[in-house]
Amino acid sequence: MLLNSLFKHWSYRILAPGALLREKYEAFKELLRHDNSCHEAMADFQDLLDRGQPEDYARIRRRFATFSASVAGMLDALETLAPGKYTGLKSYHRKFDFYVRFLLAPPKIITTPPYVFFFDEINRECGNVGNKAKHLAILHNELDLPIPQGFALTSNAFHFLIDYNNLRPHIDELLGTIDINNYNSLKRISDQLQEHIHGAKIPPAVEKAMFAAYDRLTAARPSDTAVAVRSSAAAEDDESSFAGQYESIMDVQREDLGRAYLDVLASKYS
Repeated sequence: MLLNSLFKHWSYRILAPGALLREKYEAFKELLRHDNSCHEAMADFQDLLDRGQPEDYARIRRRFATFSASVAGMLDALETLAPGKYTGLKSYHRKFDFYVRFLLAPPKIITTPPYVFFFDEINRECGNVGNKAKHLAILHNELDLPIPQGFALTSNAFHFLIDYNNLRPHIDELLGTIDINNYNSLKRISDQLQEHIHGAKIPPAVEKAMFAAYDRLTAARPSDTAVAVRSSAAAEDDESSFAGQYESIMDVQREDLGRAYLDVLASKYS
């Protein structure tokens, strides 16, 4: 790459000095344009930090990608202006770009079973069921207090549903453009996110585990036994209360379990 740049530079310098001058002029304008873009991005990041503005990681990753591309554009312009002089900067940029993207990467997602836990199977160490279900289980299993029997679908099941329907790229794209200070942006993207979940197909393995758990729960009850389908998110009922944010659906019978499950999942983005 360096040899090509040098060859092009000296060829222009000897054979077409006018063209070389025009190319350098255009490169200088590109340098200024990318420099301005970088400073605007850094100012936005500083503003977020100073104000403590919450923002989805998908949007942070999108911001950084734009910033990193502008830095790369500056380096390309510098290469045109002074071939060979700033070659080492590209290596540093690649390293910084890799490390920052690594730091901003989402946590590892687990999509394998178990997809369902009964309350008597849940303990304090279960990290893939929400606190609402976990607290109920602790009341029953450790304190022997009476609670309604039930089961929890795990976060593994949710992640598998997202993966099975290839929704993660669409969700990240929408979250990457949302402006939480703009009601119209919130409403529009919230509606689109919920549409994605409502239109998803529950993976057969998750559906099988869910119906098996329902059948076990209602084995000694009438065939038309109805249940309540409620949220039990991982961060819910811990340091924060999510009261009223997620959907709760009453009187759900077996044939409507899947629809109710998707409705509750979709309310994550309400």
